[in-house]
Amino acid sequence: MTRRRAGLPGIVDGTGRAWLAGVSGECARGMASGGLACGVATMVSNREELFDELRTILVEMFELDAADVVPGARLYEDLDIDSIDAVDLVIRLRELTGTRVDPEDFRSVRTVQDVVDTTARLLATA
Repeated sequence: MTRRRAGLPGIVDGTGRAWLAGVSGECARGMASGGLACGVATMVSNREELFDELRTILVEMFELDAADVVPGARLYEDLDIDSIDAVDLVIRLRELTGTRVDPEDFRSVRTVQDVVDTTARLLATA
């Protein structure tokens, strides 16, 4: 499995949303002008949408096959995401959510669903 660790540009779809960057075009303009941070909270309304966004991030950041990124997939054993990758993912989630992400919140995360649940919890308390 070939993977890369690089910063990723946003990909804007036909709706003007920068899915990979995790912010809409309007939010990106606001952030660039010093406005409030907009994150995944502005784009997802349920855990299924959050899962889809996280799958996109995992596929792009770590060059995984999208079919392998399922809720029950174990990050370390199934997806070969090591501790450095996990730190990169936490940093990415902080950027996406616009909230402070405490690495302790992710210490017990083992599966993709755990990431979804923890991120949803962070968004709910933001």
